[in-house]
Amino acid sequence: RTALADAIARPADDPAVPGLAAYAEGMAAYLEGRYGEAIAGLERWLSRRPGAGEGPLADLAFAALSRVSALAEGPDAPELAAAANALAARTRPFSPRARVERSAD
Repeated sequence: RTALADAIARPADDPAVPGLAAYAEGMAAYLEGRYGEAIAGLERWLSRRPGAGEGPLADLAFAALSRVSALAEGPDAPELAAAANALAARTRPFSPRARVERSAD
């Protein structure tokens, strides 16, 4: 919700708005169990290269994507898990928490 509020508060021509909107859509889909849509939204956000102030968003995205394999059900679950794991790996460099956890391993 913070990303959505942040996006709404910005001027319409701010280049960060589409990325923040995609992030908000992706995380909302995740919370509703629509994992394919969550992955698509977070992919759109990540493709816009998160800014320096988006580390906390990357932390949440990384955590959510890392859980899809345990949460997804049905015939598409393996494909969703693979896509989420791949996107989580691409999100890791933008996630301060994930980088710290990895260095502790």
